[in-house]
Amino acid sequence: MLLGIHRGADGEAMVQTMAAHDRQRHARLLRRGQLAWLTRGVHVGHDRHYLSLHVDDVLLANYCWDVSEHTVDTDPPPPCG
Repeated sequence: MLLGIHRGADGEAMVQTMAAHDRQRHARLLRRGQLAWLTRGVHVGHDRHYLSLHVDDVLLANYCWDVSEHTVDTDPPPPCG
């Protein structure tokens, strides 16, 4: 058991039976659940999703994003404009 909730006569408490810091995978996976339990579901902070950037995404003009249609337009020849 990594985490548990202890319910007693004086209330409840979260019990963590592992050592953890921000670089360990299990700590990162459990952190959102710990914060949700602590705040009773009230979201505090930001959710950030990082996308990796590849060289071909920057240097090759093979696809164009159509802002009005919200789709990728593969028909026009490069460069997009």
